[in-house]
Amino acid sequence: MSYPCSIRPSAQYRSNRQAQVTATPESFTIIGDTVTSILYAEKLYQNFKDQATPPQIYVITNGNDQMTDVNIEALDYIVVNNKTIDKVLNNTRVHLILKDDEVRNPLLVDDNTVFESYYQYFTGAGIGGDFNSAYTIPCVGPWFTSDSRGRIQSFVKTYTVQKELTKNEMIVANNLATLLNLAKTTSIVATKPSVLMLNNIFIYHESSQIQRQLFRDMYTQLLGVPWINFVTHTNNLVLQASPTSSCLQTVFYSTLKEPLKLTQIDNTCVLWMSNLYTYIQTMGISKIPHRKISVPVFYRIVLPINQINPITGVDLSGENDLGDGVSMRVNFCCTDVSEPGESQNSLIPTWYVTCYTTNEDFGQPNGSGAFANTSQGKTLLIVETLSLINRRVYSYDDVNLSVSVALNSNQTELQMYGKFLLIAANVYMSITGTPPQLPFDFSICNDQGLCTDTFPLETTSYRESPLLSVIRMLTSLYGQSNTVQYPTPNLVNGPQCCG
Repeated sequence: MSYPCSIRPSAQYRSNRQAQVTATPESFTIIGDTVTSILYAEKLYQNFKDQATPPQIYVITNGNDQMTDVNIEALDYIVVNNKTIDKVLNNTRVHLILKDDEVRNPLLVDDNTVFESYYQYFTGAGIGGDFNSAYTIPCVGPWFTSDSRGRIQSFVKTYTVQKELTKNEMIVANNLATLLNLAKTTSIVATKPSVLMLNNIFIYHESSQIQRQLFRDMYTQLLGVPWINFVTHTNNLVLQASPTSSCLQTVFYSTLKEPLKLTQIDNTCVLWMSNLYTYIQTMGISKIPHRKISVPVFYRIVLPINQINPITGVDLSGENDLGDGVSMRVNFCCTDVSEPGESQNSLIPTWYVTCYTTNEDFGQPNGSGAFANTSQGKTLLIVETLSLINRRVYSYDDVNLSVSVALNSNQTELQMYGKFLLIAANVYMSITGTPPQLPFDFSICNDQGLCTDTFPLETTSYRESPLLSVIRMLTSLYGQSNTVQYPTPNLVNGPQCCG
C-alpha cells in the first residue's frame, strides 16, 4: 500500500555537511492524543524502516487506548457512547483574561460584554483521541489556500469517502453560494470564498460496511514494530533543553501504571502533534522558552429550526444520517458578510465554516446532550467557524496552573462575534428561507427536560471541534501559509530542525 503522507529522509541523514548545521537525534518523541500522532509515526516508519539500526520512536499520550474497543469504528459510536464520552476526553483549565483596563459593568445584566472567567476545555484523550471522541464524523471543507504538489488532495482522496450532496445539502449549498457570493467547488483548496459541492467524510468501506476512519489499521501495524513505542496514561511530562543541541530535548515522563518510575529520553527530536492547549501547558510547566501563539478564534452556535421548510424545499424530517445523528452537512469558506448595498470586503477567505443539522447536539462536554423539540417538528442547526482575523494570544499561567487566553478589546470581540452571527444568520436563511431575528433569542433543552437561555455573547467553546482536528492534522502534516492557516506548535519557533 502506498502512503501519500510519506516523507523523504530527514536532512541530517542525507549529508554530512547538513548534519553539521542541524541535529542528529537519538530518537523521535511524538506528543499528542491525536490521529496526527499515528500518521506522523507512520511517516517516520517509512523514512527509517530500511535502516539497519533505526532510531527509537516514542508516541506519548495521557489517555487510555480506546483502539482496543471493537466498536470504536462503528458509525453510531458517537450516539451510543455519548453518555460515557468522558472516558475519552482530557480537560485543561483555561483562563480568559480581559484586555487591560476593561471590566464588565456589574450594573448591566444582559449586556453584550466580554468577561473574565475560568473554565475546563475538553479534548480527545489517548491514541487517536481527537477522532475517537469527535462529536460528529470529521470531514474536510475548502479550508486550504495552497497544496504543494497536491499532497493534501491526495491524502483526502485516500482516507475519506467523497459523497455527493443530498437533495437538502444541494439546496443549502446553492442558497449559500447566492447569499454570500461563493464560488461552487469540488476542491478543498480554495483561494476565494467557496462552498464545497461534495462531502469528504472520514469514513471507509470495510467489505459491505462503512466504518469511521480512525487509522486503526495503521496503528495496529505500527504496534508490531519493535522500535516504535506507544506510551499511554502519561500523568507527568516534562521537557528540558538538550546540552548537546538547541534542536534536541530531553523528555521525562511517568505513567499512571508506574507513577514512581520516571523514564528519560535523551537527545530526542520532539514533534508536537497535540492540541495547542497541551503544548502551551507542557512548555509552561517545563519552563522552556517559546513564543506565544496567536490563535484564530473558534465560534459555535446552536439554533432550533423547523424540520420542514416549504420556502426552500429543505425537508429534514425523514433524512437518513450516517449514524452520527447528522442529517445534513455543508462546508464553506467566506469573507465577512456584506452589509446591504455593499460589495464583499475581500476576495481572500477569512472564515472557515462547517454547518450541520441534528436532532441532538453531542458537542456538550458533559455528555448530557441538547435536544430539539421533535414533537413540534424542530431540529438543531449548528454552525461552527474559525476566524482567521480575530486571534487571541495563548500563554501559560504557572500561578493558577492554567492556559491563559488573552481576549481582545471588548469592541473587537463584540464586532467579530457580530460578524459570526451574520454568517450563522445566512446559514439559517439558506435552510429556512427567512432571516432570523438578531440577536438570537432561544432556549436549548437537555435530556432531563431542563431548558436554558443562551447567553448573548459566547466568547469561547468548551470542547474541541472536529473542524479544528482536521485543520490541525493537515497543516501539521503538510505545512501552512503564514497568513491564513491554523498555527502548529512545530513551526512556532521556526522551521523544525530535526524532524
